[in-house]
Amino acid sequence: MQHALLVINPKSRNGHSEELTEATDLLRNSGIEVEVCVTESPSHMASCIEN
Repeated sequence: MQHALLVINPKSRNGHSEELTEATDLLRNSGIEVEVCVTESPSHMASCIEN
C-alpha cells in the first residue's frame, strides 16, 4: 500500500480547506493511506515527518 503525508499550515490554506478535503478523499479513494498533519510549528512538522 502506498502512503502519503500531507503537512498543512492552517494559516496558509487561504480558504482552500474544501479543496484539501477533496484532494485527501481522492487519494484515499485511490487506495493510498493518507495521514494529515495540521500544524504551524516547525518542530511539530518535523515530528509528523519522523513518525
